[in-house]
Amino acid sequence: MFDKYYREAGKQQFLIPYCIAAHPGTNDMVMLNLALWLKRNGFRAGQVQAFLPSPMSIANAMYHSGKEKLNEVSRTADDMLIFKSIKQRRLNKAFLRYHETENWPLLRDTLNAMGRNDLIGNGKHHHLIPSIIPSYRPKGTVESSGKIKQFKTKFTNFDNNRSEKCFGKNKAERKKKITKGLFKKIFLCIMLVLCWCSSVGRAADL
Repeated sequence: MFDKYYREAGKQQFLIPYCIAAHPGTNDMVMLNLALWLKRNGFRAGQVQAFLPSPMSIANAMYHSGKEKLNEVSRTADDMLIFKSIKQRRLNKAFLRYHETENWPLLRDTLNAMGRNDLIGNGKHHHLIPSIIPSYRPKGTVESSGKIKQFKTKFTNFDNNRSEKCFGKNKAERKKKITKGLFKKIFLCIMLVLCWCSSVGRAADL
């Protein structure tokens, strides 16, 4: 629907997903189901952030109190699971980035502990991670379960050469603006000095 309407409007728009791991109230099973959904639909999330508590938010209150705040707020509110350890937060993030090789050992240990070793294997569709971790993985090669859908951002489809050219161009433009601004400041200083000298000379004549 999004692609349809931005094409009809004649504009190039992008959706940037905001993926949060280790959010208050989640657990390993929730993250596992989300990872399976991502793989089943051919998505590979590139921008994933572990939850960070921020002031003036319900999630922040949940994080610090460990209480369910979506219903009645009281000291007798239901307790909820909060992930605060580094290992658990990394695990939640690894679920969302199941396709990265460095996350496979942690995911393998977790799936075995959860009794879900049926998700470990070399199948393209019904397995989350492979049973064997390759010792060497050539650059640019990935295990694929078919057509991969990358989340679109404004940087999608930018090649390295174009990026380098843009960076070089922007750097030159910034340098030019800085130089121009410096000359303007020097000119203004000279004009102020001349005006001051002129006023002093007139005062002396009087």
